[in-house]
Amino acid sequence: MNNRIKQIIQSENLTAGEFAKQVGIQPGAVSHLISGRNKPSLDVVQKILNAFRNINPDWFLFGAGPMNRGGNDAFPKRSIAEPTLFDDANAASEDNPIDDTPAEDSTSPELKKTEPFTMVTQKCDSRELKKIIVFYSDGTFEELGR
Repeated sequence: MNNRIKQIIQSENLTAGEFAKQVGIQPGAVSHLISGRNKPSLDVVQKILNAFRNINPDWFLFGAGPMNRGGNDAFPKRSIAEPTLFDDANAASEDNPIDDTPAEDSTSPELKKTEPFTMVTQKCDSRELKKIIVFYSDGTFEELGR
């Protein structure tokens, strides 16, 4: 796998330090991975595949198939006008200005919290929420859970 990491660095025209920054690991760890001193953990493998979405996971994990995912439509570019899951359906426009007056708070008093990410466990059909993953625009993510 160390040779495949080297290939990714070369194909992306990165230094080991730039690769480490994009992946979200320490530069020393990249050095150890490239030299073969250490094998990547599952967490590091996931970070590499998340940072370089064009890399074929089968190639990266097993050396099977092409390095890059097939076709240009594997991860199609989104047009600027195309809405995303996170677009506000009631966004301001000339026909629909945003009303800045606060609405009456209908939240029950026992659910009001001041912390931004308070974990509330709610059972549903004997299932329990275990983990929430927050994805940030810079390609990083954070796992919230027990």
